[in-house]
Amino acid sequence: MGTAAEFQSTGYTYDIVPGTVGFSIGASLTGAQSLDNLIRGKPPVGYVTIDLGFSVGATYKLAWTGLGIGGGFGCGSDGSCSAYLAIGAVGTVNLPTASPLCPLGVTIPAPPAPPQWTCSQVIGGTISTMCCSMDLRTGKNDCR
Repeated sequence: MGTAAEFQSTGYTYDIVPGTVGFSIGASLTGAQSLDNLIRGKPPVGYVTIDLGFSVGATYKLAWTGLGIGGGFGCGSDGSCSAYLAIGAVGTVNLPTASPLCPLGVTIPAPPAPPQWTCSQVIGGTISTMCCSMDLRTGKNDCR
């Protein structure tokens, strides 16, 4: 509990209910540091991950804030590889972009149009209230 993370992700965002509910999928570079490890002076761990995100609150084209649920898998700078699920407060800035990480183009129409999937660079942060992770090499898991 209380893990703070900042992240940068590039992928597709979609307004499920414009202005209220959003969804994203992308590749992320993430740094994580629990409050406990911060107090103990341990360095943060960096991760490269493939992520899914879901947010309820104020979800506009250029920014999301509210309750977020995220999940994904990836590997860390400490040699670990894991899958995770987290719930917490989230805030992001979503900048429309053209990127090789969006292989289907800048926008993808979604019936009924609008809304559409938009290629975005997402920069944000979260403080989790619940998170679970599983080490993909050892099978060890942890839920808080």
